[in-house]
Amino acid sequence: LGPNVVLCNARYPKSIDVKRNLVGPTIKEYAKIGANSTILSGVKVGKHALIGAGTTVVSNVQDYAIVTGNPGKKIGDIRNLNKYELE
Repeated sequence: LGPNVVLCNARYPKSIDVKRNLVGPTIKEYAKIGANSTILSGVKVGKHALIGAGTTVVSNVQDYAIVTGNPGKKIGDIRNLNKYELE
């Protein structure tokens, strides 16, 4: 997890039952979350997924997905990257 990442645990923060319904996000093995990103309650981030800095993740992220933006959208798959595309 990068610096200032926020992991939310309340789907409905103003609900009177908020403390009974807390559920955080699930982050699978080797996922990378960029700085200042926010992952909403109940969201699942798949294995080896890459979340870009500043992204707001509002829905589940597939394994190996690259997600950026607000709201976060899949823009690619890390298995399709090579070192030349990253430069």
